[in-house]
Order: sequence, then structure tokens, then C-alpha cells
Amino acid sequence: MKWGFNVLAVPVTRVFFFNFLFFFNAILVQGQQKQQLAPELWPEVQAEFVFKSTSFLFFRHQYRFTTNQDYQGLHSPILNNQLKRIQFRVGYEHVLTNAWGVGGSQMFSFEPGRKLFFTDVYLRHLSSIVGLQVIKRLMVDYLQYTTTSSVGRLRPRLDLDKALKINNLPIRLRAGYELFLYTDFKSTKPYVGRIADRTRLRFEVAIQPNPHLTFTPFFTKQTDYSQLPDKVNEQTKTVIAGENQNSITPIWGVEFRYTIFQGNKPFPRIPMPVQQD
Repeated sequence: MKWGFNVLAVPVTRVFFFNFLFFFNAILVQGQQKQQLAPELWPEVQAEFVFKSTSFLFFRHQYRFTTNQDYQGLHSPILNNQLKRIQFRVGYEHVLTNAWGVGGSQMFSFEPGRKLFFTDVYLRHLSSIVGLQVIKRLMVDYLQYTTTSSVGRLRPRLDLDKALKINNLPIRLRAGYELFLYTDFKSTKPYVGRIADRTRLRFEVAIQPNPHLTFTPFFTKQTDYSQLPDKVNEQTKTVIAGENQNSITPIWGVEFRYTIFQGNKPFPRIPMPVQQD
């Protein structure tokens, strides 16, 4: 297995990621108006082929449902047509050294009234600290819409990972935090925005009954950061700047992952965090 961990490996990179994410989170949570949105359900499956180098190909298929009963989305036999999105992703990650890897993927999605195409490339680094595996990823992706202008995103992500066994059953506990920073590759954002556009805080428990099958229930707190429209005082005609709003969506989901190993014989590897738009 090429992925390796060294608590002293690239300390500057690790410190930079911790400080970067915590700094942005501290800015975003202060003095904001909060809006609680309906919970969503995200069932998903992934099939992957792992080479002996631990580089891997993967294919993902996901559904996204909302529990908002007033929402009318894509046709679905369950949840009264509350299906918000169907998406497919195919990608490849190449292991460079014991700590570094690069990858990319292409995704196609259906939503009510539009289709979306996502193209991404990313750099990943692995290390360890106080008994935890530290997985850092920096991604750039490009979104193409059928109904509006395209947009790019810069997405740093940090995951803390702990592997253990309960009655000889392999279990992996993981917590991850990701920032979404939108751009149109020009001097300004393509709309009135804030420092960050979205964050995701994810907790998951991966249960592995055998080397090929992994069952992972997860919970994600997704927060979208927006700015409300300006208001005008009718008496003084004074423009009052719109407030910042944080829209919070609780997401419950489960992932089924099936892994095929080169040579058909399982070998040690570190399962990487899933990729979502």
C-alpha cells in the first residue's frame, strides 16, 4: 500500500489547512440571520476498482430527496415526487507517493427544469496526528448549467479519520469539513455573495462486514451563505443594506460501496472520503 502516514510529514500543509478552515468558520458564524430548511435524504451507491498501487477508479450514483412536502420535483414513486436531483459521477484517483495523490472526475445531474455538468480536479494529502488519520484535499471544479451561466468553485476539505474494530468488525469513524468558494474566474463573483458560499460538516460511520462491501450511514450539516436584498425606508428613502443569511439544511444519508481489487484478492488500503457537488 503506497498511502503512508507520518505525524511529522509536511507539517506546514497540515497547519495551513486547520488554520484556514477554522478562520473561515469563525467569520461565517458571527452575527448572521439563520434559516432552518427541511431535512434531506441522500441514498447513494459507489462501485470502485482498486489497483495494486491503491490508485482507483470509481462510479457513483446518488438520489437527493427533500422532506418539504410542498416541493414538486422529479418523478419518484416515493416521497410524493420530492426528488430534487439524480446524479452520476465517474472518476479516477492516482497515488503519487505515500502521502500525495491527484484525481479528477466528471458528473452529470438532473434537476427539475435543468441539467448540470460538473468537472473537477484535486490534490490530496494524507498524514497522521494523535492517533487520527488526517486527510486534506484541495479541489477546483467547474459547473455548467443548461439554464444559466457557468461557475467555478474552490473547495478545500479536511477529514479526521479513526479506524477501529468492534467484535472483529472493522469500523471507521470520520468527521469532515468542506468550504465552497464560488468564482466566475473574473475579478468579482457572478452574483452578490459573501466570503464563502457554502460549508458542509459531515459525520459518518463506515461499517465493513467484508473487504468488498462497506455500509456507511452519515449526517451532514450544510450551510448556504447568502445576502438578502437591500431594503428602502419609505419615509427617508434611505437604502438599508440587506442582512446576511445562513440557510441550514440537515442531510441524512447512507452510502453502499462495493470494492473490486486488482487480482481479485483484497489488500490493505485507506478508503477515501466520497466526493459530492
